[in-house]
Amino acid sequence: MRRVKFKAYPSFFILVAIFAVWGLYQWFEDPFQMNSSEEGYLYTQNNIVMFIQWADTNNQLTGQVQETYLDNTNTLHHDSHPFTGSHGKNNLSLMLSKNISNGWSGETWTGNLNGKELELVIPANGQLSTVPFTLGTLSDYNQKVSELQQQAQQASTQ
Repeated sequence: MRRVKFKAYPSFFILVAIFAVWGLYQWFEDPFQMNSSEEGYLYTQNNIVMFIQWADTNNQLTGQVQETYLDNTNTLHHDSHPFTGSHGKNNLSLMLSKNISNGWSGETWTGNLNGKELELVIPANGQLSTVPFTLGTLSDYNQKVSELQQQAQQASTQ
């Protein structure tokens, strides 16, 4: 019976070590930590754009929701909604401040954060809606606001 010798290739072990470190990094990475002050979660639809940013300290969140929308008269509105909240491994709860004028006053939004996607359950008109946000930047938000401004201007000239 012939014995096969195993040759240990250093590059093989280096690759195994790199993947092991990367895997540990992914395991321990906190998805609630923003990588920069430019980063947040963006939601867009035909006549609305929202951008959520927060700071995370010991699983306690403080942040704000920026919202720009066109109403049914094509008037553009801008609102900023501060909040506090908390999170577990992938779930979160946001309590919006009581000084909001559009009906979100004192409401709690709950949801899940999975990678680059944030889903929040938001109450509206007595019903609940699941609203999908994706990882985005301030530039992404500003671009979408510019598009809404153009829509409002076009509507006013017609």
